[in-house]
Amino acid sequence: MKLKPTSHFIGFKLKIEAFIGLYVRLQQFLDENNLEGCIEMQNILSLHTTLYYFEAEIPLNDFIAIEDFVSTFRDSEQKYIISISGFDYFKREEKEILLYLKPENTSLSTLQKQLASQFQRNAIIDNQFGFIPHVSLFKILDTDTFQKYRLQIEEIVSQCLTGISTMDVCKRLHIFAVYSQTRPEIQLSL
Repeated sequence: MKLKPTSHFIGFKLKIEAFIGLYVRLQQFLDENNLEGCIEMQNILSLHTTLYYFEAEIPLNDFIAIEDFVSTFRDSEQKYIISISGFDYFKREEKEILLYLKPENTSLSTLQKQLASQFQRNAIIDNQFGFIPHVSLFKILDTDTFQKYRLQIEEIVSQCLTGISTMDVCKRLHIFAVYSQTRPEIQLSL
């Protein structure tokens, strides 16, 4: 059975080598404390920061326009430098549901507004939220268990970010296809 994308987005693919130490330390901690069901790590092979969302099935003419935008952006002299300045949480009903890393680049919001103006996918729910540049690190699956280990996990993240904070982690702009039917979710750059 061939999986079909559940959505698409434009975003910056990140340099995974910058995050290997963080992933290894977190995975070791999860293993040592039998916490595999507590959090779900973002796939390190598809680390990204999302700028703008598109539907699951994009009409061909629209897809060509999106590809042209990405290609033109890549060919331009504009260089995006993204560093990581810290971390925070997305919450639902006052409970943390996702820990994300905070990219430091004020131009991300400008580029996101440009995409919104050009492609106008306002009916897509994720485009209706206020834009918060972020790099998803993990989803919290078991809030109660997470709270017991929260300070230790945050300490690991903080320590590892010290080494990452001065690096440019931006690779390049891509179109991604999202497959939400799998766990963890897959985001493939096209």
